[in-house]
Amino acid sequence: MPRHIVCLTFDHDHMSGFIARGLTTPTYISRGEYDMVVIPRLVMLLGRYGIKATFFTPGHTIDSSPQSVMPYVEAGHELAHHGWTHRLPASLSREEEEEEIVRGNESIKRICGKAARGYRSPAWDLSPHSIELLQKHGIQYDSSLMGHDYDCYFARQGDVVELKKPIVVGHSMGGMIAAEMAAIAHTEIGKLCLIAPAGLWLDEHPIADIFAKLPYELPPLLFHDAEAGRKLLTAGGGDMGDIEFLKQCLVMNARRLGMAGKLLFPIPDRGLAGRLYRITAKTLIVWGKEDALIPPVYGEAFKKAISKSKLVRIAKAGHAVGQEKPAAVLDAIRDFF
Repeated sequence: MPRHIVCLTFDHDHMSGFIARGLTTPTYISRGEYDMVVIPRLVMLLGRYGIKATFFTPGHTIDSSPQSVMPYVEAGHELAHHGWTHRLPASLSREEEEEEIVRGNESIKRICGKAARGYRSPAWDLSPHSIELLQKHGIQYDSSLMGHDYDCYFARQGDVVELKKPIVVGHSMGGMIAAEMAAIAHTEIGKLCLIAPAGLWLDEHPIADIFAKLPYELPPLLFHDAEAGRKLLTAGGGDMGDIEFLKQCLVMNARRLGMAGKLLFPIPDRGLAGRLYRITAKTLIVWGKEDALIPPVYGEAFKKAISKSKLVRIAKAGHAVGQEKPAAVLDAIRDFF
């Protein structure tokens, strides 16, 4: 039977969300108090089916109504971070946001004896400082972003969004598409970041056929640290030695790579080399020095073809350079742009 994974999470705001928005009239406060009625019922329902869940709870809720928090803590559910006052991080200064993270963790440790592993921002919004601060204070995952409905992925920092110009950054096949966009609409794009892009072919340096690879062959192809790569690729649960898991991987990869194959198979060359000269955008090219999928020599080819471009090589990183060395990639982007 196929194994299905469902993640149940709850935001236990109590009154904090209303108070943060200045909604302190009796009806709003009574809505916040309803948690003391429903939480025991919810914990009982989860227990009936042997389901473990995660509760994202503000420190204000924990300190104001510990009796509503204890049922799920005592039942062994995960207690995760949800700020302290339930104010949006984007509305706070860096110092205020850090105070929220520290104070929220203190409340969590007082009631369950350990700091939070996970974080969900109040109203899901993050600030330019959030990822850095969460890493600083030991948070292992964030549940605020909405870029995928199933897969875990690494959060980006440093994005700059302009009203009248598109954001053009791409990795691998996405880098090829970004380069095509910049070549075609060269007057519309002022800044371009290509991270180990596909799209060129050098006969003396052939690119590995990723479509023919089995799941257990991917970690050393994509990562400098193959063992760390294996853990990342199976972070959602799974064993590369399990035949059923491998079958599911093959089906999933076929679906994901089906469209990519139309552009990249049998060789990723659709004439992009003849259009790169049109790119006028200030262009940063980032490559992992140990890229085993698209050799770093391709970085030189892109740099040679694009005027106003800079090539940055990142040590101890493979094709998935953004996953292996996210801080180094971010620093390169900040320094260049």
